[in-house]
Amino acid sequence: MLLAGLLVAGVLLYHSVSAAHAQSQPQNTVKMLTQSDTMPRLETFIVIEGNVAHRSSDDGGATWSSWVNLPPATPPLSFVGTPAVVSDGVARLNVLVQDGFYHATWIDTYNDGSWSGWNLLSGIDAASSYTSDGGLVGGSLVFPLNDVEETFELFSGPAVASWGSGHMDAFVYGRNNIRGTIALLHTWADNYTWSGDWEVLGTGLLQGNPAAVSWGPGRIDVFVRGGANEPAHKYFANGQWSSGWDYLDGALLDSPAVASWGPGRLDLFVRGTDSVPYHKWYSDATGWSGWESMTGATSFAPAVASLGPNLLDLYVIGTDHNYNLYHQSFNGSQWSGWQGEDLSTTLPNATSIDSGPAAVVWTPSAPVQDPPTLTPSPNCGRAGQPPCPRPN
Repeated sequence: MLLAGLLVAGVLLYHSVSAAHAQSQPQNTVKMLTQSDTMPRLETFIVIEGNVAHRSSDDGGATWSSWVNLPPATPPLSFVGTPAVVSDGVARLNVLVQDGFYHATWIDTYNDGSWSGWNLLSGIDAASSYTSDGGLVGGSLVFPLNDVEETFELFSGPAVASWGSGHMDAFVYGRNNIRGTIALLHTWADNYTWSGDWEVLGTGLLQGNPAAVSWGPGRIDVFVRGGANEPAHKYFANGQWSSGWDYLDGALLDSPAVASWGPGRLDLFVRGTDSVPYHKWYSDATGWSGWESMTGATSFAPAVASLGPNLLDLYVIGTDHNYNLYHQSFNGSQWSGWQGEDLSTTLPNATSIDSGPAAVVWTPSAPVQDPPTLTPSPNCGRAGQPPCPRPN
């Protein structure tokens, strides 16, 4: 069931919406910009002392800008957990993160040069209020299931994916305050506007944060950590969600991370029960691979992004005093090996790292169009003919 919400006196009231108003399907294939169009930007994010900090690289990670905090929320909020980041178009970037008081999901959008400021993700109530049975609600969704108004109390960080300009899908875990079940909750945006509608995609003993990616228009893949620490997966294709969970082998110690470098390809990274990062991949041609050890011990879940076909950039926080951010890249044939950065020196006055990293690839500006090549007419410059073009 899909649900639409209306904010009345600080309480979210929901009514059912018909399947005709379900998530819209892509009408046009979105052209993916390549390096020949404009250089993609690699950007990393992390939560430091309640603030979201970020930095960027325009040369594939060879050099980086300084770390900068995103503008704080008003009134002030202290953020926790790993942020989720996605681009839904050229010169657009969206950062979603959980706050540490209400456990609600907030979003800040960069659009062609400026940040929007922090706003609640549409449909979420962060103002503490009381339900009809006296329960305290904060960071919650309230909507009817089986004709009974039920409340989902949010408790995870978000995941977000985009399959093209103006479209996004966000995911978060919520606990049903009546039934006690834990659900994967989903909402979406079309034409750069959040729907405010939410749906339950599945239930289970979900832990950590979900992870999501799109490999192309009309396709979304979502990964979770189950109650037995197993990775589980579901996907959206051909206008509908897969039924049940697809369980993968292996065990996780933290939330999964996933990237796609093109249609039919998924790269899944996890922090294993020995704290070592592991990698497995999927292709339409061969299915799922086995697990590959990336070596080294980590303190949080990994992050991964792709600059293009056969390219991956992996980030982790090491266990050596929890201040070292490590990075390695895959060039299509081999991994580069780990390279470390001491965040205690590049982030002055930081006393704690509050999350694992997040990573994204996006296009910060529209491509510069080459001027048209003018081919002179053989008769140019003659009487009654246009002048010949001047050379540049």
